[in-house]
Amino acid sequence: QTLTKPQKETVDAVLGFYGAQSSHWLSDLTHQENPWKDARVGLPPGERGSVEITHAAMAEYYDSL
Repeated sequence: QTLTKPQKETVDAVLGFYGAQSSHWLSDLTHQENPWKDARVGLPPGERGSVEITHAAMAEYYDSL
């Protein structure tokens, strides 16, 4: 499926801003956000978690920005 012009512009803007960043930098960035933090409540740093970060949690967080 082909992207619409607004969708392509969004993808290009995201790539322009984040595209040069390292995977470690991007991981650190996302791990500071509430959906990640909420899914890890009670877990020590470095321990694997199994709580799903839902689409609803992400939508709520990013819609509030």
